[in-house]
Amino acid sequence: MERRHDGTVSEPGARRKGCGSPCVRWLATAAFAACCLGFLSPSARASDDWTSDDAATVARHLGLFLTVPARRAHFERVELRADGTLGIHMLRKVPAERREAVLCLGVRWLLLGRLASVGGIAALFAARPDVTAVELTFHGVETDVAPGRDGRYVQSRRERPNARLRVSREQGEGLDKIRVDAALAPGRCLDSARTYLDELWLP
Repeated sequence: MERRHDGTVSEPGARRKGCGSPCVRWLATAAFAACCLGFLSPSARASDDWTSDDAATVARHLGLFLTVPARRAHFERVELRADGTLGIHMLRKVPAERREAVLCLGVRWLLLGRLASVGGIAALFAARPDVTAVELTFHGVETDVAPGRDGRYVQSRRERPNARLRVSREQGEGLDKIRVDAALAPGRCLDSARTYLDELWLP
């Protein structure tokens, strides 16, 4: 899928015409907002890292990571490793009662792409000869609550991988989207997926 972004002028004579307390409050609010935007701008610039060639490749050919950068979890990223593996890390729960459905969704995203308009894994390999494999990892977040030193309960959150799907260039560069789409039909999706994947890992 391909989606995503986000001033007033006061007249010099405004105060002479009578700018009462509502006007003063408005000016104070505007100043506060401008100040806040100044503090937030470094984070927004840091999120520009998502416009890297690797992230753009994943967005263009798989339709992944098309959400607003500021809303992504800190571990959600795209990385190109030394061995040529393009790693994609996403926040996605894999509950036991829906495990097969979520895994099948991940397989379809990895092989066919999330959007109908993208080319999928074969197009990605064709566009990036330096990529030897693509790996999609779903991460979950666990929350723990424990008493602190002052007797109050403290909440902590930690990330852990829930599933990992991997396809090599040898497996993915010649895939036919129509044939793969038919093979990944509900009811036999995971069985068929193992034919196309080099790895399907669960904890």
